[in-house]
Amino acid sequence: MSAEYALRMEALERHREELCVYQGAIEKRIALREATAAEFSAVALQSYKQRLKTLRASTISARKRNEEFMRSLRATQKQVQETSFRLKNDQSANNALLEQEKARYHRKIEQIYPAWQEQLQRLRVQVLRELEDKKHAMSHKSLTEKLSQVDRVKALGALIGRVEEGAAEGDAFSGSCDTGSSSDSKRELLKMAVSGRKAQIAFFGSDVCFELVLDILRDIGPVLFPPKAFEGIMNDQKIRKLHQQNKGKELGNVLEILKAWL
Repeated sequence: MSAEYALRMEALERHREELCVYQGAIEKRIALREATAAEFSAVALQSYKQRLKTLRASTISARKRNEEFMRSLRATQKQVQETSFRLKNDQSANNALLEQEKARYHRKIEQIYPAWQEQLQRLRVQVLRELEDKKHAMSHKSLTEKLSQVDRVKALGALIGRVEEGAAEGDAFSGSCDTGSSSDSKRELLKMAVSGRKAQIAFFGSDVCFELVLDILRDIGPVLFPPKAFEGIMNDQKIRKLHQQNKGKELGNVLEILKAWL
């Protein structure tokens, strides 16, 4: 009985020792964990303190930056308002100046428009006259090109005779009424021109002189003689008389062409 009890007590004692060893190991582990946790807590606390310090510094810097931005924004807003007000006033003044310039421009246009319109009309009339002259010259050229060499010689003789007859009747008319020294001198010039054309026929030929005599009769004749001096000179009676004096079918065709010219 005592031996069994002793064995039992011995077993319990070993078990108690084992538990004591296990308890010591647990206590060491707990102490190590507490030390580690305390160390970590100290490091974390230091880190949090540093982060808090940085955050406070950032907050102060951000507050200053925001305040500076707000001051700049208010200054810019004020400047924009002042600029807008100034531009509005300037625009009103510019609008007034623009209206004045528009009114002055319209007045200037009203002043120069009639003269410009008249000048434009004169230019158009001049262009039309030039075109008409070109048309007349082309029609004359086409008529003269249709005449043969014989027709041109006959036409030259007829034209010069009619011009001389007109000059003679102009002299008679100027003797009956005062036409002025200017008309007399112009008739003398016409006589000289006709005499010169007679000489040119022999020298240059009929092709050149035909155009020259036509120009005299068409352009110079009505200017050299007074209107009454031409009454009855170049009408149908004169043409018929000239036709009787120059018989022949070809000469009759020439006179028809001359009639169209005159």
